[in-house]
Amino acid sequence: MKGLFFTGTDTDIGKTWVTSIVARHLSTQGIAVGAYKPAASGVDDGRWADVGSLSEAVGGGFPEERICPQRFAAPLAPPEAARQENLTVDPVLLRTGIEWWEQRVEVLLVEGVGGGYLLLRDLEHCGRRGFLADDTHRNTAYVAHGKQGLYERE
Repeated sequence: MKGLFFTGTDTDIGKTWVTSIVARHLSTQGIAVGAYKPAASGVDDGRWADVGSLSEAVGGGFPEERICPQRFAAPLAPPEAARQENLTVDPVLLRTGIEWWEQRVEVLLVEGVGGGYLLLRDLEHCGRRGFLADDTHRNTAYVAHGKQGLYERE
């Protein structure tokens, strides 16, 4: 299974939008594509908008709990939203949730965190290129404002 990891400089920068565009494009090319967002927060009327968008982009044929196994109600960073529900983000599930996809798709698009967790490296599971990117060996796509410059630092 090949993959591409999406991260960004900000929360609400457009990671899900870009991931969805790539998923639709790959699907039109006849490629079996899946989307994985390890954790999401911010429920609206009983739905997580990002999860619904990703599900639709990959054709709606996969269970939403496989697209995003950890979902929290508060519109905060997932670790903080989890704390408000007396839960924690399960670091093992962040990675093992990918395993379900391995025999089901040719390409898996993984949407990671943006904003403070990427830039400040607050979360112990952040990799050099963002949340899960190193651990899953995905190529990384950065989503940023057009006015921002990006650089990679070893």
